[in-house]
Amino acid sequence: MPWLLFPLVVLAGLNSYLAARGLEAVWLGDAARVPPFVAILLVAAALHAAWLLCSAKRRASVAVAIGWLLCVHFSRYGLTAMEFGGSPLLYSLVAETILLSLACTLAPPMAWGERLARWRRARADIAVQLRMAEGIVPWVRDAASRFVNGTPDMASGAGFRRLVADLADAECRLRVKVTRLAAPEHLRQSLMSSGTTLLSNAELAAARLSLDLERQALVAAAGCRDECERLPGLAEPQREALARQCESVLVDLAAPVAAGAQVGRAR
Repeated sequence: MPWLLFPLVVLAGLNSYLAARGLEAVWLGDAARVPPFVAILLVAAALHAAWLLCSAKRRASVAVAIGWLLCVHFSRYGLTAMEFGGSPLLYSLVAETILLSLACTLAPPMAWGERLARWRRARADIAVQLRMAEGIVPWVRDAASRFVNGTPDMASGAGFRRLVADLADAECRLRVKVTRLAAPEHLRQSLMSSGTTLLSNAELAAARLSLDLERQALVAAAGCRDECERLPGLAEPQREALARQCESVLVDLAAPVAAGAQVGRAR
């Protein structure tokens, strides 16, 4: 509502002045030299403007809460420094709360049905992500172990290694072409950066696909080994040999499948 801008600006200026007085009092108690009052007033005004803009757009609720509490704290110090007769804390709370209410009123209205729908969709997304993700404790344990003594997981397929070699060769050709290009330096740098990003994304996607297919092959091989161990009427060496043959078939199958998928993505 545009007609609310005038009282909002007036109250924001008054509260900024009180907060600046409080900042000045705090500065006097902690430092020998105090900046000019104009600079302190600008800091207080910027602090108010930050959380007012966030509250007017209904974003960054944590930043709004922290900024509002700081302004209440400094306004109370300002009223105390000005020897206010009443309760400084109560009046600072009332002044900043009125300012917060005006800022929230400026936000675009939203029907309760839409608010409930957004909340329901957000809750459903959170529930889905929690079902898909592992717990905090296993993730922290694995992440800490990988960070301390982990080794890089690289795809072992020949198709992935050929793709990496082709990408490295393409990057060398890109450097030569960009160097020979008759263009301004900033344009060549931008072209080189875009090309390098494209090649690195291609390698990352291929590595992710190869590792995922190898992981699926190992999981399937482990299941096949379990089935072989449960087969009746076979001796232990025969079960072990059969399990190894099954593992070899599945692991060897993952390499050409990954190579074919990488070629398909490249096309």
